[in-house]
Amino acid sequence: MLNKPFENTWLILVMIILGSFLAWNVHLLTGSSHQIISPSSVKHISSNFGINKAMVNPLIRIESDEQFRTLASSRGWRGDGSFSNPYIISDLMFPEGTSPIRILNTEEHFILVNNTFINQNDAIFLYNVEHAVIYNNTFMNPTGSAIIVTTCTDIRIIRNSINNSHQYGIYIKDTNNFTIERNIIQYSGSNSDFSAVKIEEAQEGIVVENTLNRNYGSGLNLDKCTDNLLSFNQIIRTDFEGIKVDEVKECSILNNRIIRANNIGISVANSTISTISGNLVQYSSLEGIKLSETENSSISGNHMWSCNIGIFIDTNSNHNTIFDNRVEASNNDGIKIESSSNCLLTSNLVINNDRYGINVEACENISVRWNDFSNNYDSGIQGFSNNIIGLPHLFENNYWGLNNITIYFLDGNANSNDSIPQVNHSQLYSLILDPISEGFTSLLLLEWSFSYINNWNLTYTVSISHNAGNHWIELVTEFTNELLVCNFSELPISSHYLVKIVAKSENGVQKIVFSEKFRYLNWSNKMIFISPSNAQEISDISMFSWDYSSTLNLKELYHNIYISKNNITWLLVQAWIFGNSFNWNTLNFEDGEYFLKITTFTYNGVLQECFFNGKFEIDNHYINPEPVLITPTEGEILRGNVFLSWTESVDSKGFSITYNLYYSSIEGWEGIVLNFSSSSYTWDTTTVKDGSNYRIRIEARGGLNEYTDFESTFSFTIDNVTTPPLETAIIFILVIAVTGLITVVYFLRRRLTAAELALKIKELRIGICLGTYTDKGLILRQKNGECPYDDHSLLSALEYGAVLAQRSEYEKIYGPFPHPPDEGGIEWYNVIFGFKIQDSQVIDSRIVQQHGETPALLLLYYPSHFDVLFMLQKQKIEEYLVNVLKSLDIDTLLLQGFDSIHEQLRQILLDYKPIDMDLVLEKSEK
Repeated sequence: MLNKPFENTWLILVMIILGSFLAWNVHLLTGSSHQIISPSSVKHISSNFGINKAMVNPLIRIESDEQFRTLASSRGWRGDGSFSNPYIISDLMFPEGTSPIRILNTEEHFILVNNTFINQNDAIFLYNVEHAVIYNNTFMNPTGSAIIVTTCTDIRIIRNSINNSHQYGIYIKDTNNFTIERNIIQYSGSNSDFSAVKIEEAQEGIVVENTLNRNYGSGLNLDKCTDNLLSFNQIIRTDFEGIKVDEVKECSILNNRIIRANNIGISVANSTISTISGNLVQYSSLEGIKLSETENSSISGNHMWSCNIGIFIDTNSNHNTIFDNRVEASNNDGIKIESSSNCLLTSNLVINNDRYGINVEACENISVRWNDFSNNYDSGIQGFSNNIIGLPHLFENNYWGLNNITIYFLDGNANSNDSIPQVNHSQLYSLILDPISEGFTSLLLLEWSFSYINNWNLTYTVSISHNAGNHWIELVTEFTNELLVCNFSELPISSHYLVKIVAKSENGVQKIVFSEKFRYLNWSNKMIFISPSNAQEISDISMFSWDYSSTLNLKELYHNIYISKNNITWLLVQAWIFGNSFNWNTLNFEDGEYFLKITTFTYNGVLQECFFNGKFEIDNHYINPEPVLITPTEGEILRGNVFLSWTESVDSKGFSITYNLYYSSIEGWEGIVLNFSSSSYTWDTTTVKDGSNYRIRIEARGGLNEYTDFESTFSFTIDNVTTPPLETAIIFILVIAVTGLITVVYFLRRRLTAAELALKIKELRIGICLGTYTDKGLILRQKNGECPYDDHSLLSALEYGAVLAQRSEYEKIYGPFPHPPDEGGIEWYNVIFGFKIQDSQVIDSRIVQQHGETPALLLLYYPSHFDVLFMLQKQKIEEYLVNVLKSLDIDTLLLQGFDSIHEQLRQILLDYKPIDMDLVLEKSEK
């Protein structure tokens, strides 16, 4: 019989052996079952945090050309940022309550098109940007302004819809060479400070064909600007001015329609060289047109109807010309001039106004000639002149609504009179331009005629503009005929042609008339197809190219390419092509013969459709799609027989597909199986040397030597040496139930003194890394210097931890999980701590948030021989992490780093109080 000491020794030896073997098997089973999640699983995680990428897109933050190129590549935006191939940023929606797009300091060409903004603050913000187009976007309820452009060049804002903007619809400042065209802006502005469109300190801008409806502030507001055009805009029911211009130089306000401005229709103040012509102003509660402290400007060819005062020239508005306007049905005076000098009024028709047709008060040297004043002041006195300052006023050759008179006296203390009044109407009334139609050749016939009573000799000045009246080219001056052939071959193609004719008699009577806007379209002969040629066979990536004559301004054009099999039903291949070529991937289309057409556009509409004279043929032979490895997934440890699977490929010509599988080794690619017809295979990895960083390659081969291949970008580990037989693993799993408790109790019974712990704790290294969720999965945000692994390995561990954090509660420690040794031979364990942290200002636009908090994961690495001690202190570590992380926000955490957390964790382990297991066992035996 064995004595007691030997018996105890034997028992201890058995327990040590069983416990060690058990621990090793648990290590293996744990290692093989905790696989790294696949990329598809990562996407699933992201969606659980409230991100629907089909509806909501990450914010756009760009502050340099380099950053633009990087972001365009990562988000798959089409284009390369050049003039001929701009970046296309389209079909996006953004989170509410944000400022979605902020682009600064770039010279790249780009287009923002077909995006939707709902409840955004300052939805699009551009600063120091060149070459941008904002086209056909929708803005609903901006809490700030819809579009803000500051210190930019070459900006086009076209065909956007802006509704209920709290501040400005469009705000432009310190910008030159810009276009605001065909936008619809409704219900903008919370008070009079905010206009539908505000332009400040800008130059060389065109604001044309916009519709501004029921806006609280002014419709169009220009302040401190130079050389700008406001043309063909429709402004309806503004609570303040329809058009407000202050401190501007060389501003043209042409052919706008302003209805029911609850203030002044067109107000120009403190300005010079302004042209106000061809506008219709109705129902303004104050003046239809008002000049104040404005000089060297002209008001001509306008129609004011049912305003309080039709035209008001007020206070130091000198050297201005008012001619050929129609003013009627005003509630007060038709035309009023006050405290101004050296102004000329001629050829105006002023009728049916409630007070005077003309009212001149406290002025100097005002000339009023060849006007028609009829039926004003209930057919009483038609004019009023009072308080002449210096030089007297000149009234002559006007019609005052009376026939057969020799002198006409005006009301007022100036004793003004018209000594040679006209005895009948003497106005020029009508102009006909024929033809004005689309589709003419480069030679356009202009024909006009005037209707007048007096037999005057007239001369004509004919001018043309290709940009809606911003700049004019005089075709003829002092012209006496009423027919002119205009050659367009030297002019740029445009959708904004305008003809202006000024008729003038020898006695100074003038008439100004504009044509309707028209396009010069007939230039189909100028497009020449270069490739493909007729009956050409094309395949793979093929270039489509075309050319124009040298006179065409390509900057104004973009193209859509269409193909058809029957010349009836057309399929759009690519839209928004600038320049004259496009690389087309024909692999996405069926083989066969096709017709081709190219539609050419400006931002204002279709200019032409050009049809390729013939057909071309697509003839591709390809394997598609490429095979993609399904299993195993990234980071797996492969042992024994491993199941490999991949997606199937198809031969476009119908040949059968075979697969070649390879694995990588030091010598290169080694074959696993060749000429295999299935899309799965069981691989015996015991024939391969153990090691890490193995990758797999798959070739899919069809007929005629066509093939495509796939190489895994991620790696695997093969580890067969330490794998126990399955039977042994099962036996020892059963042993767990019998010996596990005894082993753990005995291990704990070995008491560690505080001195021993203090000695060992000096060896303890704790690696810490932090990851947060993004719309594309997880990113590694930061790690400390003790982390034993590279970023790729840490990211894989984070992704694995995300699965646990989703399936369980937050603020708990999960693990430990064993890891392979590092380069120094230390075997590591790690635990995962999931939590949510305050994030009041999201710096990275990809970061996912829930109610102002960012879900995050903390990984803690430590040498394996400290595992028991770490688990004994697990509760205290959890409590510490919960408390410390609740007191921080993510910016503070990243700024402070992990040094303090590292030292606190070491102190918690140092404070471990050993358990007296002898006392526990005694109590258990009793």
